[in-house]
Amino acid sequence: MKIKVKNGQVQLRSLIKPFAIGHVLGWGVFMLPMLLVMIPLMLLAPIEAEEGANPVVMLLTTPVMSPLILVFQGIMLSCMITFGLWIFRSRGKIEIEEIND
Repeated sequence: MKIKVKNGQVQLRSLIKPFAIGHVLGWGVFMLPMLLVMIPLMLLAPIEAEEGANPVVMLLTTPVMSPLILVFQGIMLSCMITFGLWIFRSRGKIEIEEIND
């Protein structure tokens, strides 16, 4: 896998493959064990009916929680891509190729 640099700037087209591989490997390694544990637990757990949340509480917490959720999702995405690239680098090779015009 090659990351191309042209005139000192990284070409964004060359980053798509590393990001996709990092994303898939990172989430796959993270989610597969979780699914292997959660699916049997969900099949064995009893189903109980619960009451819904208070709509007033939901209206008040949504503006506060939405920005926090977005920030944590961004952090989690970048961590998973980095983790996936770290896994790929242990087996594969990432090269940086400089193109001068």
